[in-house]
Amino acid sequence: LTRERMETILSTSLDAVVVTNRAGEIEEYNGAAERVFGYSREEAIGAQMADLIIPDHFRKGHAEGMRRYLENGTYRVIDQGIVQLEAKRKDNTVFPVDFSLARANSPNGEIFIGFVRDISDRVRAERRLKAARDRAIAGEKKKAELLAVMSHEMRTPLNGILGTLELIDPAPLEPETQRLLGIIGKSGHLLLGHVNDVLDISRLDAGKMSMNKTRFDLVALLQEITESQSISAARNHNRLILTPPSPTLHEVYSDPDRIRQILLNLVSNAINPENS
Repeated sequence: LTRERMETILSTSLDAVVVTNRAGEIEEYNGAAERVFGYSREEAIGAQMADLIIPDHFRKGHAEGMRRYLENGTYRVIDQGIVQLEAKRKDNTVFPVDFSLARANSPNGEIFIGFVRDISDRVRAERRLKAARDRAIAGEKKKAELLAVMSHEMRTPLNGILGTLELIDPAPLEPETQRLLGIIGKSGHLLLGHVNDVLDISRLDAGKMSMNKTRFDLVALLQEITESQSISAARNHNRLILTPPSPTLHEVYSDPDRIRQILLNLVSNAINPENS
């Protein structure tokens, strides 16, 4: 009854089960083993396990391990739980397996029970995930390099424009010309701020983004945004009017660059419907 029960368990197991004796000969070989390795039960019973399912590059190690166990009882794989190895099919293809080896006593002496699971699909999926991860990391690195180069190349001419504007003496100019030059200068600084913000993407990815808090005039910042965006608003038949809600807004403590960036995005979306 016990043998029948064991045979039923072996025959219905989803994992390949290979039972060998101390001489390495196969004594039991279930249906899952036939599917995994390609040998029929008739071919496997009585054959040397090493000849059938162990890849050539593992045979020497297997032979030395068995000899060591038979001589002094020391072992590395037996009763050590699941280990990942490679096995060989009938057509000589080598594939990855989860392998577990246990020992037991039988009427004919000590036997070794090997449980083998084909993990080819899992290993392929892991390799695909690793390849995708490596591509993503490489892409992020290329993006960071591109951002660094682009921000540098854009800052150079912008600094040249802003430096030239500072050399212009506004005193002899008409008030309207002075106002327009002021708008150009402020817009240039805003654009330079946007270029610098490109670098913040890399800082955000690295978790190194920080706030640069300082005291500043919020109403002046709002006026700067209003003036710089007025032309774009007029182009879309809109008008920007600044009405500060409170005189206490003149002096605030925060990060003016971040506030400017947020408000510019909001105003730009408001006056340019196609950006929304």
